[in-house]
Amino acid sequence: MSIEQSKPFTILQLLSEDVDYQIPVYQRNYAWGRPQIPAMIQDVYDYYLKSLTSPENYYIGSLVVAKKEHYFEVLDGQQRFTTLNLLALFLKSKLKNAKLDQLNCIRLKFESREKSAILLSALWKFANDQSIEQELDRLNALHGDHAILRGYRIIQQECLNIVQEDKLAEFTDYLLDQVVILRTIIPELADVTHYFDALNNRGEQLESHEVIKAHFLSLLSAEDKDRHIVHQVWSACQDMYKYVAYGFNPTDRKQIFGSSYHEWCVEDYEKLKSCLPLETQSKDVSTEGNSSYGDKLTLEGILKLNPVPMSQKPNEESSERFASIIDYPNFLMQVLKIYVKTQLKDSDASKIALDDKTLLESFKKTIIDASHAKAFIYLLLKTRYLFDLYIIKRENSPQHKGWSLKKPKYYSSGNVSYVNTFSQSEVEGENELALEGGQRNLVMLLSAFHVSYPTHSRKNWLLSVLYWLTVHINKEIRLIAYFEFVENLARTLIKKRYLSADKEDYENFMYGDEADRNNVVTAEDIKTHLTYQKISNFCLNYLDYLLLKKEKGSHTKFYFSYKDSIEHFYPQNPKVGEPLPEQVLDSLGNLGLLNQSENSSLTNDMPIQKANWLNEHKKVPISLKLELMMQVAKKKGSEWNEDSIEKHQHDMIELLLEDLNRKACS
Repeated sequence: MSIEQSKPFTILQLLSEDVDYQIPVYQRNYAWGRPQIPAMIQDVYDYYLKSLTSPENYYIGSLVVAKKEHYFEVLDGQQRFTTLNLLALFLKSKLKNAKLDQLNCIRLKFESREKSAILLSALWKFANDQSIEQELDRLNALHGDHAILRGYRIIQQECLNIVQEDKLAEFTDYLLDQVVILRTIIPELADVTHYFDALNNRGEQLESHEVIKAHFLSLLSAEDKDRHIVHQVWSACQDMYKYVAYGFNPTDRKQIFGSSYHEWCVEDYEKLKSCLPLETQSKDVSTEGNSSYGDKLTLEGILKLNPVPMSQKPNEESSERFASIIDYPNFLMQVLKIYVKTQLKDSDASKIALDDKTLLESFKKTIIDASHAKAFIYLLLKTRYLFDLYIIKRENSPQHKGWSLKKPKYYSSGNVSYVNTFSQSEVEGENELALEGGQRNLVMLLSAFHVSYPTHSRKNWLLSVLYWLTVHINKEIRLIAYFEFVENLARTLIKKRYLSADKEDYENFMYGDEADRNNVVTAEDIKTHLTYQKISNFCLNYLDYLLLKKEKGSHTKFYFSYKDSIEHFYPQNPKVGEPLPEQVLDSLGNLGLLNQSENSSLTNDMPIQKANWLNEHKKVPISLKLELMMQVAKKKGSEWNEDSIEKHQHDMIELLLEDLNRKACS
């Protein structure tokens, strides 16, 4: 299909142009939330920070439209485009900015969604006179859990968590002037609905990590055996939903992972090479996809190579049983950063972003010869082995549904099972639940990290953990040492990122092995920084973790789940009674972690009504902190008041001080 016109626009040009954009009736509803919205803001902020030293535009994606008589009909890109409109409205509500003043009306329209149009118009009106804060609760009460409002509230909460407030004006200038979107207008005579269907049913495209694999193979073009190793390891590692050991046939599996399937038996690349013999493949032109490693392969030929044959018994791995917390391209970025940090002493690991958008660029700049390719492939397999054993997965089996930390276990009988990673039992068939024993708190804390930072990109905490594991693999990784490291990482993260006026860069502390003994946290630090629109999800999840350790609330049934909304327990605009002073209302003692949909149903209800509704409608465990607040509200009727809030805040501050200063005081 020919294209009439493709043209780059800055966000300012796009949103201020004198033309409307209409979402047609056959498009799905606005659906972005967490993690997509924070990820987009983080992307722009990262490029803004890079531009401070090296000016650079950021290409944010494309917008495909059909030209109508008085407007453009949006065919592809409506989620991003709607989010950009909402972000612009939020920035208008916070800043006096001449460029934002050029946005003189909302240009996004809807063919058949009256409520969406009403809400956008209302947000526009109140953003312009900067009274939107007072209006949001009213809109929520009127229109319930609407996606447009939900998206705006996520922006409201996340933008100032990501962008430091003193940089908001500069960030806005960068967003408007240097973030670029490609607008493509399809031919006027094209069948628009057919084009829309084609956009949503595109065939599988070449994955960026497959291009990287081709790059590795090209660097090793002189060595059939080395190319064979790359193909074997890559094929085994790329399925993040299957334990990597099952990416090899049983003979090779025992050579690499030992007779139990969970040891690491290869001390270097050459040993790995000896474990994976090159099998002669017959050239048979009638069998599509087969090729000898001696041939000079094209990129298409490389990608047509048959997957490594896998021998799987009925009781072995099923890819439906375990779900990974990260995808393969972003896992590759994690390993690349560790590779640069540990093996390229003259390179700067801080330049490797934990974001698969930079995958091609980063790998081609870093892996430049055969020695690099071999060293990386060995580290890739080793890190994937560590990931499988020591990083949580979401398990879905008849025995357990939830977070687990397990290793494969091969028994002399020939049966394979999954046991807790730190299990010492040799008894076949012993029923070990994932959250029993000493590793329960470790699983809980790792899952608290993940649900707080659920995107696949920028998992800085995961990098810290994987780096620690790769450094300590030559010693036995014991539960006590590993657990102590993860707890210290959580404490350091809170101190340096969330209890400081100037957030410290992750690069300054993510590779540390010791607790932060120097910075003693005070009650005033917590009161100042852990307030509404400043506190992060992780701080509240960490409080739940501490309460779980203290066996508070329904701790035996508790597990961490995705909760994306930090909200007031006593409402900002109560249906009955008087509003509380802002300092009390926004304090840690009055804040709870909810799902956005739960909050939208309860926005202005009084605490006792919220408590009753949540108890009746909960689908996942309630935050332990919020559960304690609910107990007080129900115990005293509707008396969740200033005294209750201050008492609860005092208890939470004491809990944090005891934990965060434990190492500093020892």
